[in-house]
Amino acid sequence: MKFKFVTEEDLDKIQNLFVKTFKKKISKKFYKWRYFNLNSKSFINSKDKVIFHIGFVEKKINSSKKKKILSRHSSIVHKKFQRKGIYSNFFLNFIKKKEIIKNYFAIIAWPNTINFKTFKKIKKKYFYKRLYVYSNNYKFKKNKFNTNSFNKINKITNLNFFKYLESKVSFFYKDSNYLFKRYLNDPHQKYFFFSTNLNGDKDIIVFSVNHICSIKTIVIQDYFGEQKNLNKTFETFIKSLIKKKIPVAFWKFWINGNKPSYLSNFKILNKFQNLIIIPLGKNKIKFNKKIFTMGDTDTYMKLS
Repeated sequence: MKFKFVTEEDLDKIQNLFVKTFKKKISKKFYKWRYFNLNSKSFINSKDKVIFHIGFVEKKINSSKKKKILSRHSSIVHKKFQRKGIYSNFFLNFIKKKEIIKNYFAIIAWPNTINFKTFKKIKKKYFYKRLYVYSNNYKFKKNKFNTNSFNKINKITNLNFFKYLESKVSFFYKDSNYLFKRYLNDPHQKYFFFSTNLNGDKDIIVFSVNHICSIKTIVIQDYFGEQKNLNKTFETFIKSLIKKKIPVAFWKFWINGNKPSYLSNFKILNKFQNLIIIPLGKNKIKFNKKIFTMGDTDTYMKLS
C-alpha cells in the first residue's frame, strides 16, 4: 500500500474515518492546528478511499542539545481493514527511513490496545511504560463545581515572568513558546493555570476540566517550573482541590520513591496510557528523572 501526506482536500474523509472508528468527531479547525504546521506531519493511504491515518508532532527533548523527536498521534485503521498489517508496515518502514533517522533522535508513540502489537515486531531495544491515572473522583461522584474562581490560561501572558517560564522536569522541552502554542492556541480546550511563589521561584500548573470515568474532573495537564518545587507546588494545588471536594486526576509526578501523604485520598484507576520510545539509529534515551504529563498526549484534548 502507498501513502501520501494529508492535504486539506482529504479532511472530510479523515473526519468520516475518525467517527466510524472512534465514535468521536474531530474538527477541521483542530486538525489544521495540530498537523498543518511546520512542526507536524500526517499521512493517509494514497487511494481514493481513506482507510488509514497517522499523525506526528515534532517536539524536542529537554536536554542541553534539545534534539528533535517525533511524537505519534491519531493513528487510525478502518475496522474492516484492521489486523492486515497496514499500520505495522507503515510504522516499521517509517522508523527505518534515512531522512527520519537523520533528522530525529527518537520516535515516541502512545499505542492503544489495537496497535500495541506492532511494537513487538521492532527488533531493537525501546522503552515501554504504562502511565496510570491517579484520581479521587470516586469520592465526589455527585459533586458539582464551577470554574469561575480559576485563572484562565489567556491571562498567563500578563504575568511579568511568563516569557521566562520553562519546565525543568519534563521529558519534552517546554518553554513559554511551547506553552503558548500548545495551550493558548488550542482551538477547543479551555485551560486554566495555578501559580506558586516558592523561595522566589515562579511555578505554574496548567489544568483543564475533563471527564474521567464519566465524572467531571480537574485534569493536571502540565507543570512549568523548578524541579525542587515540583512536589510542593502539586501538593499545594491538590490539597486546595481536596478541601473544596473537587475531583482531580494526574499521572505520577513525584520523582523519588516517597509518595505524597495526600495520596491516601486517591486510587490508581484501571485507566492507563501506553508509552513507547524508540531511539533511532544508534541513539540512546536518557531520562535523568524527567517526567511525562497528561498534556503530552491527545487523550485529554477536546477534538471538536
